[in-house]
Amino acid sequence: MTLPDLSAPATGTPWLRPESYWPALTEATRQLDTPIAALHLGALRHNTHDMLRRAGGTPIRVASKSIRVRGVLEAILAVPGYRGVLAYTLAEALWLAESIEDVVVGYPSVDRAAIAALCRSALLASRVTLMVDSLAQARPDRRGDPAAPA
Repeated sequence: MTLPDLSAPATGTPWLRPESYWPALTEATRQLDTPIAALHLGALRHNTHDMLRRAGGTPIRVASKSIRVRGVLEAILAVPGYRGVLAYTLAEALWLAESIEDVVVGYPSVDRAAIAALCRSALLASRVTLMVDSLAQARPDRRGDPAAPA
């Protein structure tokens, strides 16, 4: 996939008038099996730069649950002002970290296979950050065991 260049803001707002693009989009995707997704590049450019304007210089971390295509995430992250991805699961974070250097997992994980994969790879460990609400979540083998040392 060739990544779109999002560095320049969009000109115009044709996506606000579906009748101006919907027939062409329907025709372009007619032969494709569903489900599919289509993205208006002008709208993506507009939203990318509008978010930067509203952030007022604060770096933006993109939520992967809102954008489910790694190539689109990579294109957004190439725009100065964007930094990293907030992933939904650790398994998803490991996949994203193949090409994205700063991924935070927004929810605690009990996915032992994914945790083991993270622990085995220095590269993934340097790119993925886990968050927990309490130390007990980070030590599931000792959770609920009153005899376990703190």
